[in-house]
Amino acid sequence: MWKSSDIKLLLSLLLIPGLLVGCSLETGNSLAIQEPTESFSNLDSQNLEESFDDVQKTNDEFKKLLDGFMKEVVAAKDGLKKRELVNSFEVNQKLTELETKLREYREQIFKTRNEENLEQIFNDINQNIQNIRQITEKLKDGLGKEAIGEVQIYLGVFSNWEVSSFGLLGPTTVEK
Repeated sequence: MWKSSDIKLLLSLLLIPGLLVGCSLETGNSLAIQEPTESFSNLDSQNLEESFDDVQKTNDEFKKLLDGFMKEVVAAKDGLKKRELVNSFEVNQKLTELETKLREYREQIFKTRNEENLEQIFNDINQNIQNIRQITEKLKDGLGKEAIGEVQIYLGVFSNWEVSSFGLLGPTTVEK
């Protein structure tokens, strides 16, 4: 349902002690390494590192919840779990938390340094968060026929509400 590049892009900012490294994994840009300036103190570096660790921890939690949700979707498709019991509520909450922590991290970077080259990376990450949210928001209350149908339309499985398998949780929908 979600491309691994979407998840990988969430971690496309790497922090190495004393160096700020920005890398867009999706576009394959080379690493841009910048030496710390006098205005970039050890305290700033430590705060950035802690903030990044927090973003990474939240991302790991998000990935774990997302993996669990995807396993539940497959179990619901196979009839091993009731569709009504499967929802993306926790995934959606963690995604919102990740978005908040990422925004705080971004603000902290731009407070301590002028890193215009990172702006596009943050924009790409935010776009991918919004793309994921389009799905998790629709499924946060469960895998009802209408919610599945909305996701099918969003993902391009079907172009309208008139298709006979609209809202059914089949292998094509699960794969997408």
